[in-house]
Amino acid sequence: VTPFRDFGRTNLLVRFPSGADGNAISAAAADHKGSVVDNLPEGIVIVDGDGRIRDANPAFLDLIRVVAIDRIEDKLLDTWLGGSSSLSSIR
Repeated sequence: VTPFRDFGRTNLLVRFPSGADGNAISAAAADHKGSVVDNLPEGIVIVDGDGRIRDANPAFLDLIRVVAIDRIEDKLLDTWLGGSSSLSSIR
């Protein structure tokens, strides 16, 4: 867990490790699609080992003020964390 501030609010970045080959990220994204995660009030985003967004729930899209997931897929998460290197520091 890494705290970061954005728009005057303190947020928490929670990192769950994946498998060495990175396939756990793809499996996790597929498992969460349409699940309870989509209905959580907290923003959830799944990234690959390079920090590129693979999936996100509607609360995360609201948080970063983006209408659809296709606008952020394959883009770096750091882009929406105030351009910080907070993600890089916990890899």
